[in-house]
Amino acid sequence: MNFGFQNKSVLVIVTWFAGFAVALGCSVRIGYIKPTNYELVKGAHAVVLAEAVTFEKKEEFRDGRAATGTFEFKVLERIKGDYPERMLKVEGDTDHRTWGAPDDFSYTKPDHGPCNPTDYKVGSKYVLLLNYHEYRGKGSWHVGGPPFTRVNVEVADAKAPWVEAVRRYARVAALKNYEEEKKELGQVKAMAEKSEDGLS
Repeated sequence: MNFGFQNKSVLVIVTWFAGFAVALGCSVRIGYIKPTNYELVKGAHAVVLAEAVTFEKKEEFRDGRAATGTFEFKVLERIKGDYPERMLKVEGDTDHRTWGAPDDFSYTKPDHGPCNPTDYKVGSKYVLLLNYHEYRGKGSWHVGGPPFTRVNVEVADAKAPWVEAVRRYARVAALKNYEEEKKELGQVKAMAEKSEDGLS
């Protein structure tokens, strides 16, 4: 297992709208280093496990194989933070691609436009990393994070390896003490290595 270190909907806006970003692509500065998965979870304002329940199409891709639009998600579990709503909306597309092996936490989807994936599938579950921003007195939640990171990973269910890992990361981050966090992460790493060796 690779650990790689109110009832109204809230509109969650992805920084790059899928249909526009596909044409532009994503670039990062020379020397950019991706954060570890732990740093990614620690830096998020909130993390939820959610299921995509509906999709409202806005525009088809030029070849007609997929479309951009708005997905509505039902929040199944609040893993970290205080995201307050039962539902959330995310701009995205239906150009669905796999997230690779469930226990490979180093895997990130290849870039198909935006700096992070924007493809979702109705009926699938996702671990979504959320950040809250205010502008002129109005706040909004965004799915996102640093480029080419695991901000919206599709998972099989609430017991999937990535969900379990993110729960552990969130518990460690809540310690808010460098030495204690380092100790706990060492234990998490040891557990993962033990599992890989078939000793658990």
